[in-house]
Amino acid sequence: MTTKRILLAAWCFPFFGLGCDVNVPFGGNDTFESVEDAVRDLQDAFTEAVADPLGARPFPVLIGGDDQTVYYATSLTDVRLRFPGPTTDVVFPSFVGPSNLYKFEESRRELIAPLVPGGAYSGLATDGRFVVYALADVHGSNPFSPYVFDLWSSATKPLLENGADESAYMDTIVVHGGRAAFAMYDETEDGFAPKIRVADLEFEEPTIEIELSFGTLDVPLAMRGDRLAYVDGPSGGSLQVLLRDLTSGETTVVADGIRAEYAPSVPVFLTDNGVVWSEPGVAGPSRVQRYIIQTGATSVWSDGVRGVLAGATDEHFVTEEFVVGESDTPDRWLVRKYNANGSSRKLAGFRADGLAGQTRVIGNRAAWVNPDREIVLAPLSGGERNSFRPF
Repeated sequence: MTTKRILLAAWCFPFFGLGCDVNVPFGGNDTFESVEDAVRDLQDAFTEAVADPLGARPFPVLIGGDDQTVYYATSLTDVRLRFPGPTTDVVFPSFVGPSNLYKFEESRRELIAPLVPGGAYSGLATDGRFVVYALADVHGSNPFSPYVFDLWSSATKPLLENGADESAYMDTIVVHGGRAAFAMYDETEDGFAPKIRVADLEFEEPTIEIELSFGTLDVPLAMRGDRLAYVDGPSGGSLQVLLRDLTSGETTVVADGIRAEYAPSVPVFLTDNGVVWSEPGVAGPSRVQRYIIQTGATSVWSDGVRGVLAGATDEHFVTEEFVVGESDTPDRWLVRKYNANGSSRKLAGFRADGLAGQTRVIGNRAAWVNPDREIVLAPLSGGERNSFRPF
């Protein structure tokens, strides 16, 4: 069989100074199946070329998913500092991009969008079709502007009006079911006016669906289906957990009178049937509570919880605790799962190197990134866990 060599300079990103050769194992008279095999080889070569063009071996950043699929990104411009001995390594994540977007499905990873302009650690979020990210607008009036990238059409569009005196927060972007919710603020003569904006991404141009004023500049958000949960109230004051029905416009006060130094210390999550949030305790451990939407009942799920609430379902919640190491031991992450009755067990403990950690609940699984840059998936109902490298 004749072998032809094809130079894929355009595919191998010459602006990085890279090139690659691919051997195509068919001659001009071979079958169409051989052509298909060659195309797959070219796609694999393309994936290899863009995965890590600078040789930085970037950490993956978890950005979304469900029971079947995990979405993650890798920033191509991360900087990692390694220290001798047991000291924890440090990664300075890039907030300006570019990033590669991947999905892991049916035990197979796939590059689905190379060189997304947004940094993997700058609010990048996706529901599998729409990718929303924030960019620093160095030339315009918006310090951080959110954009939406449609994976189906490859179109990119802004979510804020160009030239308006408004900006988004990088770490408060959520995307679900064709909607994006994010915290933003307007600059006025009296200072900053914080808002939550929900945009419908299904239209040809993203359409503002809801805009809510709220009292804090940094607000925890959760969105699932037609429901939006968020925390409101002044920093250092009395906070509320609120639930908004995006269809009817009705807002329910789920919890009131929460004492916390600032709103992000009250993380909130939506499950199929409820709202789960954490309230900081006086001595350190926190209290996790849940609200059942159908009945309106609120109860304490577990008291004396250590670590940060990282995600929840109707039957489980997961926490991530940062443990500071002594002089001869590295810092560590501890991941715990809590069951319906409030009992718990440790899922993992590992060095807090680089971007390791990132614990969250994706579908019916706990997910985190270990120090070896692997994504680990542990079924909440029990069973064999899965781990894989990002590329």
